[in-house]
Amino acid sequence: MTPGMGLTPGLATADVKEGSAVFGLINNSAAIHDDIRKTARKMDIEPPSMEQIKKNMYVPPAEDMEKDTKGIENMMKEAKNLGGDSGKTDESAKMTDGDAMCYGTRYTDLAGKTPREHFKLTGQNQGRLHTCSRRLSDYEAETYLHTFPELQAKFGDGASAIKQAREHYKTLGFGQAHFNEPMKDTTKKAWKCGEGAKQSCKCHGTLWYGATKRPDDKKPIETWDQLREWKTLKKESEEWMSCTDASFGGDPWPEQEKQCWCENKPAYKPWKCAEEGEECLCDQGWVVYGAKVGADKKELDFFGTIKLSMAITGTHGKRTLQCDASSFGGADPAPDADKACFCDQKKQFFDKSFVAATKTFWKGSQLESQAEGELKRTAEHSTEVGKVTKEKESSAKESTTAAGVENDKAIADIQAAKTCAIQSIEEAYKFRKTKIQQEKVACSKTITKKRTLVNTMQFQLNVKKASAEQTCSNSNKKGVADKARLQGECKRMTEEA
Repeated sequence: MTPGMGLTPGLATADVKEGSAVFGLINNSAAIHDDIRKTARKMDIEPPSMEQIKKNMYVPPAEDMEKDTKGIENMMKEAKNLGGDSGKTDESAKMTDGDAMCYGTRYTDLAGKTPREHFKLTGQNQGRLHTCSRRLSDYEAETYLHTFPELQAKFGDGASAIKQAREHYKTLGFGQAHFNEPMKDTTKKAWKCGEGAKQSCKCHGTLWYGATKRPDDKKPIETWDQLREWKTLKKESEEWMSCTDASFGGDPWPEQEKQCWCENKPAYKPWKCAEEGEECLCDQGWVVYGAKVGADKKELDFFGTIKLSMAITGTHGKRTLQCDASSFGGADPAPDADKACFCDQKKQFFDKSFVAATKTFWKGSQLESQAEGELKRTAEHSTEVGKVTKEKESSAKESTTAAGVENDKAIADIQAAKTCAIQSIEEAYKFRKTKIQQEKVACSKTITKKRTLVNTMQFQLNVKKASAEQTCSNSNKKGVADKARLQGECKRMTEEA
């Protein structure tokens, strides 16, 4: 609190008007006294008594204060900002023994205090990390949720689910390889894009603003994870922003140099929503059904699955869909193999015509399979007819002449009937198979067109990678101008690719 600000014991409340700024200040004097004591505790100073506070506080005469209501409002704000309760709950009580050990190892300035004491008095106000697990950003928490179908089934989707997924990682997922292993590379997506007020960043995602040096030992902060071990400010960004307090609407570390890190917004892609036999949560989206693993026995992502073979359908107005062949018209895109489902909730990868073509393709495949089965059964029937005919022929030769004539006629009738039946079935099969094949060719063209588009995207990605490598190479040359900018571009383009 600013020296000289406060209330004198002798100021009469009758001298001020109800509803005035001074009346409000006097009315809230007890709260301000509490604020001063709380500030003292946070600074690890013995809190002054109420009498000491009153004795050392001064306010100008009431008539002067009435003329400067703006000044009084600012004094109130300053008192609240400097010594007021931040409204945060005491997180130190939630620290486990493991968290306390990590905190004590992570920070070097505890000065004899226990980790819980230090965090309560100093660390929480400085935004220090008080858990063993790192803090997940909104993008990371969403990735975490969409990586594990069991979390989607448990938490659902949307902002509330992302919040619950972040808490799950902090309390449980961080310590389990199943949940933690896929999250290890997400921190590499952020890159340092500026340092100090003279630099600006163009970031398509979230821009993070924090100290350039650790406040405890003054060592450089060199990674995004290290930056987030301390208080930071962040802001969604699409265009150029300067790395200044004004851009972020505050100063996380007064009188210290600051730096900016860009966390690129992840490109949208459908996510795995269920294993075969489970419920897939995909509200109003397209659900893709295909192979779970590739020839190398490694689990496939969405792009890997659609490059092999797939079936696709909508959720028909429901939020969930059973991930099995019954939901896809009996289609089996990966016979005798484990399968999985992916959710394209935004319907960005497929349109209605492609979905219809894929359904027709699988329906045609099923009809073709049925026709082949019928032909096989006809062939078996033909063999049986031939067997009966031979038996009749053998029996006829042993009969009398009159009986032989009758048997010859019967044999001829049987052979004629057999030939007619076989020709009829074969002609029907050929016609049916030709029609089915024509439909399959049309559907295959549509699917091939989509796969060509995927290959084109892969080519564009390779071009982007090559461009990033060239930029990185240029940034490492001696004497090159704008070396810092090129190095930043190198990192940005590499991570983007």
